[in-house]
Amino acid sequence: MTQYIARFDPVNLGAVIPVPPLTSGSGPAFPGLLVYPGIYSYNGVDYDMTEQGLYVFHHPHTPEQQWRDGGWRIVYAGDFYLLMQAVATLCVYGAKHNGLSNTIKTNTARSTKLSMQCGDTINWARHLVSISTHAFPTRIARVLTALTPNGWDEGHVLLEAFVDGAWRLWDLAFDRFYVSSKGEHLSLLEYADSSPVSPLSVTIAKGQVDNGNDEAGIHCPANAALQWGTEERIQEWLDDKFQIFGLDSNGLTYWYLPQGAEDRASWVLGLDPSYRVVSRETWIQMFYQ
Repeated sequence: MTQYIARFDPVNLGAVIPVPPLTSGSGPAFPGLLVYPGIYSYNGVDYDMTEQGLYVFHHPHTPEQQWRDGGWRIVYAGDFYLLMQAVATLCVYGAKHNGLSNTIKTNTARSTKLSMQCGDTINWARHLVSISTHAFPTRIARVLTALTPNGWDEGHVLLEAFVDGAWRLWDLAFDRFYVSSKGEHLSLLEYADSSPVSPLSVTIAKGQVDNGNDEAGIHCPANAALQWGTEERIQEWLDDKFQIFGLDSNGLTYWYLPQGAEDRASWVLGLDPSYRVVSRETWIQMFYQ
């Protein structure tokens, strides 16, 4: 039966680059989701998988058969940007896989994309980094609205990773990271300092939502923004959340309140017992010096 192996094109998002066969299978079979670059055997045929990135393996079957093999693999040897692109591609916005262990999520992602909200997406991304052969320091970043709290859609969870000598912010639920007008990848601090002008974003995967999941369907504003919104609508949702800035450390989240949000300290502290509010100077000393 017809089968194919392809690598996702890191430039033309969503496109795939076919991987031609090399010879009859003599290489190792595919191990887990994360694969080190090499020559691997699929259905008795060897394929060159020395290029880092996200691969998809497809072996069609009749309705009477069960899926026997194939699925997704991430070839990774230290290119953090390609790893984050793979994570963003494998995660659709939803809630079907929220709350599962990271081990179960990793095994599930070999055969199907994960349907998760922002917090679970970031926790899974950090897990993949921690178990990889080329790990980077990572931490959880958070943002809150200062102007329009509604009791149920007030914040957003992101990832900061120390890559190429600096902390850099990743918004994996919205499949992007943020850059300055000069194209420099921003940290959460640099994003905060860009206010009131929103920084530019670099898309790393096509935005996707789990349309069949009522739990995180159209009633979730983030889901609606991704599903129906223009880029302007998505940016409007993000701008509403990027108003108060926090970073996690040792089980606590430390927030600083930018100018204009100083009177929101008691509200922030009341959201969670693990929240702390510190001055901007203290926040910078804790996380960026």
